[in-house]
Amino acid sequence: KWARRRVRMRRLLHGDIGAAWQEIVDRLTDLGAGPRASDTPREFADATEAAMEPLAEVYAETLYAPEVDWVSHGQRVSVATRSLEETVGRLGTRFSRLERAASWYRLRSLTPRWWIRMRRRGR
Repeated sequence: KWARRRVRMRRLLHGDIGAAWQEIVDRLTDLGAGPRASDTPREFADATEAAMEPLAEVYAETLYAPEVDWVSHGQRVSVATRSLEETVGRLGTRFSRLERAASWYRLRSLTPRWWIRMRRRGR
């Protein structure tokens, strides 16, 4: 998880806003508060944490309106970075120290989606 986070933060520095979104979604998934399959980024952010809303907005813009000028894209990257940092900071107050420590050892975010679907079918 540590190595994955480093790679994602490097991708974010190079302008990949999706890396910030993936990081916060994986953290919340490991904490047991991941998104439902039907949630849009904005719906998930609204239901989760107000500090996450700017990140969801710029992430949705990059998904649905990817052609932007470089100035506004640079501003979006800085908004995404600030929102990610603020959301991570607020998770410390929302989840207990024990819950956060346990999430470091949960493998939900590392488990491939196809494996999860296959196991659910077998039940």
